[in-house]
Amino acid sequence: MTSAPASLTALGKFWTDHGGVNLGIVGNKAHVKGYHLGRDRIYAIPPGVGSLDYSVQIQRDRSGLTNAASAIDLGKLNGSYTQLQAFSRWLVIQCTNHEPGWTDVREIIYSPNGDTVQRWSGEDGHIHTGPGNGDSSHRSHTHISYYRDSQGRSKLPLFAPYFVKPPDTGTPGDGMGLNIEANELVRIKVPAGEDVFDLAGVKVGTLSAAVERTIYHRVNITGDGRHFYLGQFPGGGPGPDLLMVRVGPAIELGTPPTECEEIVLGLKAQIAALAIEVAQAANDERDRIAEAEAERIKAI
Repeated sequence: MTSAPASLTALGKFWTDHGGVNLGIVGNKAHVKGYHLGRDRIYAIPPGVGSLDYSVQIQRDRSGLTNAASAIDLGKLNGSYTQLQAFSRWLVIQCTNHEPGWTDVREIIYSPNGDTVQRWSGEDGHIHTGPGNGDSSHRSHTHISYYRDSQGRSKLPLFAPYFVKPPDTGTPGDGMGLNIEANELVRIKVPAGEDVFDLAGVKVGTLSAAVERTIYHRVNITGDGRHFYLGQFPGGGPGPDLLMVRVGPAIELGTPPTECEEIVLGLKAQIAALAIEVAQAANDERDRIAEAEAERIKAI
């Protein structure tokens, strides 16, 4: 019987732990082909279509075929389709930037705006639209399928950076803090041997190889004369973190020629989401203070 593999079960739990709705891994009876099915249902003809199933055409899928499903459907994030769309755009950017874990993604079918449906393909690295690239149901959910030979590998490294919030780099009263100099989309290449810094400007590692990244933020730290690019760079940990590299040594390659608008939309959506979180936190704090004051007055 087709089952949910441990790697996708863990991904589904991670998604729900962070406010998302997991719409499922194993396909229901309406699914007669595709990555939501395992070998047993694909080759149960009918309703399965056997070797004609599109999810067993690629060598990586044929060699990794088991009775496990190899896709997950994601619903609203924090009760919002807008936030799901923002996350989906970001996820495509992650794959475009070749972040850790991207090579296991077969396809992402999603809506960037609640209207258009499109598909990012792991086979060619491009976004496709039109017939055969996702039906209208993907306006309200995001489908992610994985190459079947990746069943035993964790899917979390590609997701996790989205939910990492930049720490407060300043102490009240010390005048320190992270300042955005420019929000400007640019592709950069950082040479091997360059230092990588945390958000307080402290060195945390050195690049063992040159890396290319699409960057949106150029920043500085109050009271510090250095200027940085802020992005996801390999540091001292097991995967990329939200870190900084110095502006000087990094080579600007210009505006990314491919999917530029999609990248900008995704990054701007992240900024908007953070602004919403800050505003909500401020409202919550005002409510807390008002409640405390009301309790104090009642106690008089």
